[in-house]
Amino acid sequence: MTRREFLKKYLIKFSAFLLLAGLIVYTVYHVAGSSTGGLLTTPVRQITDVRLESGQAYLFRQEQVLSVPAQGVVNATESNGNKVEKNAILAQVWDGYAPEERAEAQARLDRLNRALGVLTASRLPAGTPLSMADKYKTEAAALYLQMQQTIAKGDWSALGAISDEMLVRLNQYGLLTGKTQGMEDMITALTRERDALLLGNCTTVQNTLSSGYFYDRTYVDGYESLFTAEALEGLTEESLEHLKQAAPTIQETATTVGKMVYGYTWYLAVELDCSASWFENEQLYRLQFPTADGAALTMTCQRLIPKTNGGCIAVFRSDELPTWFSYRRSQAVEVVMGSTEGYYVPAAALITREGERGVYIFRDSTVYFRRIEILYEGDGYCMVAENGGRDGYLDLYDIMITYGTNLYDGKVY
Repeated sequence: MTRREFLKKYLIKFSAFLLLAGLIVYTVYHVAGSSTGGLLTTPVRQITDVRLESGQAYLFRQEQVLSVPAQGVVNATESNGNKVEKNAILAQVWDGYAPEERAEAQARLDRLNRALGVLTASRLPAGTPLSMADKYKTEAAALYLQMQQTIAKGDWSALGAISDEMLVRLNQYGLLTGKTQGMEDMITALTRERDALLLGNCTTVQNTLSSGYFYDRTYVDGYESLFTAEALEGLTEESLEHLKQAAPTIQETATTVGKMVYGYTWYLAVELDCSASWFENEQLYRLQFPTADGAALTMTCQRLIPKTNGGCIAVFRSDELPTWFSYRRSQAVEVVMGSTEGYYVPAAALITREGERGVYIFRDSTVYFRRIEILYEGDGYCMVAENGGRDGYLDLYDIMITYGTNLYDGKVY
């Protein structure tokens, strides 16, 4: 094909394509110049904003450490958190091991007791229907997910209890479906193995004071004699600092068995940056615990101690003993100070027009100014009052303008 023939064949098509492309560019340019293409918008939505004050909490309660003067291995006969009566047998201390053998024997005994605890808890009540199998399977799956979340947060202290509970549910599912067999024989074998470890003379430890709650030696932190109810009565900013700096009490020559917790009442002294005037004595407050997946507990504010730096120590009281709470001596806490309901307005939408705060909205191709009543200002946003039938004020589902140039009330696009 010659050059003349090529041009003759394709020139008209090529010219038409250029003309069409030019028309598209021209149209887009002029439409964009007179449309909302230069605006960024977001609809008004209603939210509840919870105001939190974060602090560090310190646990105070009536506790008694249980120990015996001799060195030995501890065989606990009560489970953690169980309520026990006065004179109940809590544990045995066996002295039949040399010092260099004691740690290994204790570790073996603890493993056997843990395995026996899981297996005995897995026993099914008489008459358990087959229909419970799906329930046990679902609960095991939920506990597995909880284990993954616990690992992701690095909360290794809670992992053991969760994994044991998951094993119990899996065993119960297996027993109902016939996939788990010989469990009773295993319990018998492990019991014999455990009994073979209990050597020497046995010292029995009992709860001699009154009924209460038992926790084994792994829950003893050495501060039981420091963070007491008596210390709390005279608590000051200086005395709390002294308690925080104090070394734990460790019994070098005795064997610690565990501890008893007496009474239902326990306390948290929470160091906060806010003023004591934000609280009221004998009022209920909701406390959230980040290390417990944000689980919350309602506690009574019993006492307020102003600090020299403008913060305060708020003492909270509870008469509940939730099983999910870790009862660690010190942990992070969030105190819910209140909540605000209203419209969410990002800071980018806020303007001041003739000395009045408000926002621009976009409706029917037109820009309008709307007044706002700010209830609470946060980081990068504010909460504003609901419309309530007021003319000229921001309303739910209005389209707020968060970015635009040369905006004014009545501008038409």
